This record gives sequence, structure tokens and C-alpha cells, in this order.
Amino acid sequence: MDLGLRDKIVLVTGGAKGIGGATVKAFLAEDCKVVIVDRDTEAGPVLAKSSGSKASFVEADLTNLKSCKQAVEQTVSWFGGLDVLVNNAGFNDGLGLETSPEDFMTSVKNNLLHVYAMTHYALPQIRKG
Repeated sequence: MDLGLRDKIVLVTGGAKGIGGATVKAFLAEDCKVVIVDRDTEAGPVLAKSSGSKASFVEADLTNLKSCKQAVEQTVSWFGGLDVLVNNAGFNDGLGLETSPEDFMTSVKNNLLHVYAMTHYALPQIRKG
């Protein structure tokens, strides 16, 4: 399928495996350049290497705002820009309404903060595209 994405630069958080890994493969099938951002230092590099020069891996702790910024900066450094951001990272921690406010805020930090941060840092580059 040709979605007209050839040579677009894509950053996928949580892209080492699972839904993120499948997303990476789908963009690679469209001849995109893909940066896999993940904390998994085993699966991430393997996926990047298996796709040749079209993919790169960045290890990042997305609960750290500086790491989010650095992931975007590294993408721009490698490929000269950024066209698409896929905020895929996160995990189901099973928290419900009976959870303590502290645990809830930890969940927000782990699952939501990086969505804002990655979008914040990526937006100027995406707008250039």
C-alpha cells in the first residue's frame, strides 16, 4: 500500500516491540525513516538493525523531560527534521479509583507526561515539514 509517506521522518515512542514495533514496521514498509525511542535496549537496537539504514534507535526514559527533548534533537540530528510523531509508549498499571492519589500521579507521570513533552518538543519540527 502506498500512503504517500516515502522519506518521511517518523519518531515512534515505545517502538521496540508490540504495537509500537508493528507501527515501526508499517512506516518502514512505506519507505519512511524511523527513529525507535524506547527503554528496551535489547529489542530496540535489533529492530533498528534489521531494517538497515532506514531506522535508528534511541534509548530514553520518557518520564524524564530532558530525555524527551534529547530524543527529538537526536532525530533531527540524524535525519534533518521530523514529520510524524507517534506517542505509543505507556503501560497498563491497572490503577482504579480506589488507588491512592500518589499512585495515580505516578501513573500520570509514567503514561501521560511524555505525550505532552514529546509533542511539545516535536511540534516546531513537524510544523516545518
